[in-house]
Amino acid sequence: MFHLEPVRQAFASYMGWALRHTDAERLCLALTRHVEFFITLDQHPNAVWDEAFVLRVFGTGKLRKYELPTRWLQEQQALVLLPEAKQANAEIQTSRKLLQSLPAGSVAGAVLQAFFDELHARVEAEKIKPRSMRMALRPAVSLLRAASPECAAMPDQAALNDMLRRAPGQRAAVSTFLEFLKTRYSIELAAHQSAAHRLVHPREKLGAKLAEIAKSSRRDAKARRLWDVTALRYFHYLRKTQAQELVKTANRITSVGGDELQAGSQVFWLPHPPWN
Repeated sequence: MFHLEPVRQAFASYMGWALRHTDAERLCLALTRHVEFFITLDQHPNAVWDEAFVLRVFGTGKLRKYELPTRWLQEQQALVLLPEAKQANAEIQTSRKLLQSLPAGSVAGAVLQAFFDELHARVEAEKIKPRSMRMALRPAVSLLRAASPECAAMPDQAALNDMLRRAPGQRAAVSTFLEFLKTRYSIELAAHQSAAHRLVHPREKLGAKLAEIAKSSRRDAKARRLWDVTALRYFHYLRKTQAQELVKTANRITSVGGDELQAGSQVFWLPHPPWN
């Protein structure tokens, strides 16, 4: 069944360990899944079963599927899976799903693939974080779809304006893709905020408000809500009522350095206050 002697020995060791840690009947019923895990290991001769290998080959999704073999690696093979590495892997998997969301071979698909390749190279070189790659890809997908539902056209200013009317929260995040379009394809687009936004949300005052909140001695829930509302207005040009509603109702995902507020198809990123 296994070609590599170390894998045969590991599987025998695992089965003895697993019988001591789970019900024998349940183990037998799920034996195929356990064997799959070791077949995968068998396909990588000379590999060291460390964090980088396990996350690259299985990813966080499959590690949940192979929960018991993963525990065995951690307890018996000294595998260490740091939360930061698992989060980074999850971000890369999400980025790959975004890449696959456009038809392969289409104009938009080819552009997104080139953008993904550039971002991934920067992740590999540790110039950007996996999270930054995922956040740059999401508005790129939105803009390419706005340019053509059939994914058959390059984006233009009208497509960008239309996308930002429907998803103003992507204004800041789309800047990386706009720079890529300019450099790679000589397509120059501008994500201007409307005159109404400039009047309603003077950035200087909002920036000063953020600085004031950051320096304040208050650290309670009310201060945090005020920070979130002000940051939404500052970074995403939202009206006060819009920002307050988002803080109250959006799904919040917390990560290192900031939070994402998800409302439908829109995602708004906020930095943590300096005292968080």
